[in-house]
Amino acid sequence: MRHLFLLFSFFVPTFAFSATVSYEFDIDVTEISVGGTAVDALTIDGQVPAPVIRANVGDILRTTFNNHLDEYTSVHWHGILLPEYCSYSARWLTYV
Repeated sequence: MRHLFLLFSFFVPTFAFSATVSYEFDIDVTEISVGGTAVDALTIDGQVPAPVIRANVGDILRTTFNNHLDEYTSVHWHGILLPEYCSYSARWLTYV
């Protein structure tokens, strides 16, 4: 029983205080200045590099990407552990 309590007390704080963190981003080509020269760049919310996404361990991260490009695109995540079927293949994506 003591082990069950310790296990329970370890996981409860993570889930009890978790939140759903939502972001919505636009993917588009935007004119930016690079060294004083105007160039077209692929941007997320008009930024290069893309905005930072912040969430805590245990949070549910919900992101919406609005693709304004004339072609399909995908997002490559850094710092988020994803299941293998999400991180190595684009077959799971839904193209709208």
